Amino acid sequence: MLFFLLAGMHHLKNVPLFIEECLRVVKNNRDFVFADVKKGSSVDVFLNQFVNEYNSQGHEGNFFYEDYFKNHPNIQKNIVECKYNEYPFVFNTKEEMILFFKLFFGLDKANDVVIFEGIQDILGLEYTKTGIEVNWGLIRYKIIKK
Repeated sequence: MLFFLLAGMHHLKNVPLFIEECLRVVKNNRDFVFADVKKGSSVDVFLNQFVNEYNSQGHEGNFFYEDYFKNHPNIQKNIVECKYNEYPFVFNTKEEMILFFKLFFGLDKANDVVIFEGIQDILGLEYTKTGIEVNWGLIRYKIIKK
């Protein structure tokens, strides 16, 4: 199995070409699994609106959806699963959460209050006994080379 979870494929200029190359190097009857941001999700809004506004380099992602590969039959015919999964971020403190988002997403144009409000309003968060959980999810494709 080849597993790819960078969640950065939305920046590639030609995703189908990349997928076709991955399938070329995977042995027959083996899996290729990848996950990335789902179009129309809160993560899409956070990245393409909030990060785009508060990162001095911006952010423009071409995100994925269930029928993303419908015009690429060599890929589409090999997809055996396409599913949205939740992968919440968990933090011990509010300060830890803000610092992570500030550094990971390069939010150099936002102060801590703006970052917190963006996380809370767009992604949503929950205070639990294990910490602060920030909603995050990705669409996952499982492709079997036949």
